[in-house]
Amino acid sequence: MIFDESKIVNAGGFAENAKASVQRSGRLGLSNEAAKLLKPERNGSILIANGDDGNLGCVVLPPNSDDSRGFRWQCASGYFSANLRPFFDSIGLDYSNMEVTTIFDIVQTEEKYMGFPVFKLRKRLLKRRSIKKKGVGDTQIENEK
Repeated sequence: MIFDESKIVNAGGFAENAKASVQRSGRLGLSNEAAKLLKPERNGSILIANGDDGNLGCVVLPPNSDDSRGFRWQCASGYFSANLRPFFDSIGLDYSNMEVTTIFDIVQTEEKYMGFPVFKLRKRLLKRRSIKKKGVGDTQIENEK
C-alpha cells in the first residue's frame, strides 16, 4: 500500500518556526512559536547547558524554582527574552556582528531534567538584511555580502 492512513503525520504535532534569536544586545529572544513550545513564565528562568558542537541544551524553570543557576526571563509586550550576554561573551559568540545573526532552532527532546522537558537549541547563522535607500521614499532590501 502506497498511502497508509494509519501512518499519516499530524503537522499540528510539530512546532513551526520555534526559534530563538540572539539580539545585538546579547539577549536571547523567543519567537511566538518558541514561547508556545517552551512556556516561559514571568520571573521564571532558563538553565543553559553548553554543547561541544555549538548547540545548546536548555530547561525552562518556573518562578518558584530553587535553582539559582538560571538566567531570568523578562517579558515586555508579551515577548520573552533573557540576558545571556555574559554567557555569550564567555564562549566568544559575536552577537553584535552587523552582518550575521545567530539563530537557535528549538527542538524538544525526550530527556527530562528535574521533571522538566529538555530542549535542544541548534545553532545556525543567518545573514542580516539591510535597507538601502535608492531615492527619496524608495527603499530596497538586499542581503549583505
